[in-house]
Amino acid sequence: MKRSLVTLLLLLCCSPLWAAEVELRPLQVSNQAPLAALCGIPTLDRARLLAEGSFELGFRWDLASNYTTGSNLREQLIFDGESSRLELRVDRGFDNGWEAGMEIPVIAHRQGNLDSFIEGWHDFFGLSQGGRDTTANDQLNYSYQQGGNSRVLLKDETTGLGDVRLLLSRQLSVADDSAVALHASLELPTGDADKLLGSGSFDLAVWISGEHLWRPAEQRLALHWGGGLLASDSGDVLSSQRRPLVGTATLGLAWSAWPMLALQLQLDANSSLFEDSGLRQIDEAAAQLAIGGALALGEQTRLELAVVEDVAVDTAPDVTFHLALSHRF
Repeated sequence: MKRSLVTLLLLLCCSPLWAAEVELRPLQVSNQAPLAALCGIPTLDRARLLAEGSFELGFRWDLASNYTTGSNLREQLIFDGESSRLELRVDRGFDNGWEAGMEIPVIAHRQGNLDSFIEGWHDFFGLSQGGRDTTANDQLNYSYQQGGNSRVLLKDETTGLGDVRLLLSRQLSVADDSAVALHASLELPTGDADKLLGSGSFDLAVWISGEHLWRPAEQRLALHWGGGLLASDSGDVLSSQRRPLVGTATLGLAWSAWPMLALQLQLDANSSLFEDSGLRQIDEAAAQLAIGGALALGEQTRLELAVVEDVAVDTAPDVTFHLALSHRF
C-alpha cells in the first residue's frame, strides 16, 4: 500500500499537470449586486492578449448572496435573495495585436439556500449579521421605492438571457516583465429589464489594463492594474437616475511559488452608477475585495476560484462565490 502511494505521488509530480505553469492574470470578477450587475461594468481583463490565430473558450460562474436594507423619508429598499451569472466567453487573437470576443450570460434570481451558511460564517468570525438574522431565510425580494412609487420590484424567481457583450482589445506594449492593453466593450440590451436580467441600455466601456512581473527566487509576483470609463444611455432600470458616465479602477496582486498554482488578492471599485438617492446601495461608490487563486490544469487550461466580499458595505453583495474555467486552442 505504501509503495502504491509513493508511486502515485511520483507520477503526479512528474505529470504534465504539475509541470504546467499557470498564467498570472486578473481575477475575472465584477460587482454582482442586483442593479450593478446590469450596468456593463467591465472586468479588468488580461494585459497580454492572444496570439494571432489563437482561440480561448471560457466559462464563468458567479453566485452572489444579497441582503441589505435602507430607508429615509422618501426611499425604502430591500435586496434579499441570491443571483447567479453563468457566462460563456469566446476570444480570438488577430494580427497586429488585435483581439475580439463575445460574452453570453445566463442570469438567475432565486430564493437560494446560502443564508444559514452565511449567518454561521458571520457568527464564527464575530462579524455583524447586518439584519440577516431578523429576516426569514431564503426568500427573494429585490425592492426599491422612491416617493411612494415602486422603481424596482422582483419577488418571483426568474432565469434568462442577460445582456450580451461584444469585446475588442489592442496590445499597446508587451515584454517579458510587463504588458499593457487597451480594451473596449459594447453591452447590448438583450436581457429582460423587467425581470432584472438586463438594463435595457447600450453600455460602452473603454479601459486599460497593465501587468508588471517579477521573478524573485524562482517565484513569480505580478501586479495587475487598470481603470476606465463606462458610458451608457438611460435604459429601462432606474432610467431617470442612471448616471451617463462611471469610472472604474482595479488593483490586483498574484503570487506563484509553484508553477501550477497562483494565489491572488484583487480590489475592484467603481463610482456611483445612479444618482438622486440618499441610499448607499443606489448612489454610492462601490468597492469589493476578491481573495482566491488559479490552478493550471494542463498547458492550456486554467481554473480560477475566488470569494468576493463588499469592503464598502452595502455597495456589493455580502459574498460572491466565483469560478472560471478557460482553455486555449
